[in-house]
Amino acid sequence: MMVRKFFWLLLFTVVTVYGNDYGDLDRRVREYPYFKSVEHLGIRIMNDFSTDEERVRAAFIWIVNRMDYGRSFDVIFQAEKHFPYYSEIGRRYQLRQLELEKIDHSFRERLGVCLDYSLILKELCNQFKIPSEIIIGITKTDIRDHNGEYHLKNHSWNAVQIKGEWKLVDPTWALGQTGSNLLFMSGNYIDQFFFPDPADFIKSHLPANPAWQLLDTPVAAVTFKKQPSYFPEYFLRDVELSPKTSGVISLAEYNEYMIMFDELPEINSMHYSIDGSLNLKKMEIIKAKNQPYFSVIKLKKRLTNKYHLLTVFMDYRPILKFKIENPRQP
Repeated sequence: MMVRKFFWLLLFTVVTVYGNDYGDLDRRVREYPYFKSVEHLGIRIMNDFSTDEERVRAAFIWIVNRMDYGRSFDVIFQAEKHFPYYSEIGRRYQLRQLELEKIDHSFRERLGVCLDYSLILKELCNQFKIPSEIIIGITKTDIRDHNGEYHLKNHSWNAVQIKGEWKLVDPTWALGQTGSNLLFMSGNYIDQFFFPDPADFIKSHLPANPAWQLLDTPVAAVTFKKQPSYFPEYFLRDVELSPKTSGVISLAEYNEYMIMFDELPEINSMHYSIDGSLNLKKMEIIKAKNQPYFSVIKLKKRLTNKYHLLTVFMDYRPILKFKIENPRQP
């Protein structure tokens, strides 16, 4: 009898912990037939799933699996549109018509960029009667994004309200496209951009409105821009970079610098490369008592450019990217 009670307790615990496993839902959505419109897709999702979370997940998975990144030629070369209006209501009506036209074109072509994905997801949420917003902001993906060199808003994503709580969603990054950079996403990476922890999301996404960070203490723009670039693999590892390590590293006199971690797995294989070189160098990790893990990297060859790119790998997968400034170059 005691064994049976233990079994059911264990089963309940497993279901509770892994209750947000979307495996079956994702498979059903991937098998959906062709739909002519967003409205038809929304009707199917509402018939198949009953909760707000399931419906948002289904919309997200459909976009990730059925959309491609890019613009069609008729969008690229279309003439700029102008429309007359005589009242605020008329202006909003005209804007809404343009928005619906954009959504319909992207949906039929199965092609779009981040704003198109955000619009489609919001349109489906409207159909589901789920509060949602399109968030505009900055993302960091390459060396130019460090230390304030990017100021323009270059990305959009979504926030949805589930049971009174706002959640973040980014179908573009889950698809694998980040502007001009391609991230090879699959499997576990998808879940990093569906209801992510805001404390992790802020490492790569800075909304124009700080309220949409969904953090008790918002991160300042200058702090965001000085952080390193985080690859999706970073969040799949038991790694925590020390806040003492900036994303912008200034070389010491003898071409050496230090990277510190607050947490690392007991067994790890860490390497680094400079400027995208395929010749990876092993990182020696040191741990002193009551101190962070750290690695002192010494370059045998003197760097000659104004700045360089340092990529850190774990098990030969990139996890972090830093900018190295060379004070000896003007």
